[in-house]
Amino acid sequence: MFDLAAQIPPRARRVAELGLLRERVGEAFLRMQPRAEYFGVTSDLSEMREAASFLTHAFCVQPEALDLESLGLFGLDALLVRGEFIR
Repeated sequence: MFDLAAQIPPRARRVAELGLLRERVGEAFLRMQPRAEYFGVTSDLSEMREAASFLTHAFCVQPEALDLESLGLFGLDALLVRGEFIR
């Protein structure tokens, strides 16, 4: 199985994931880099609630209303985007 969390630069301190993956990439990355900030953005409220239990930040935003800056998502070291999230 491909380990996406291992592909994020190891020195990354601010990472955002748009459209959360079932593999819980953020949780795996934070185990490797516990001092990092990991922002999860999803359009599903239940996914956001679950993600809030293991990510440093979780947001529920509809793709058409997404504004990275208003969420504080600037100065990112890595950005993961799930194709279905951005249309």
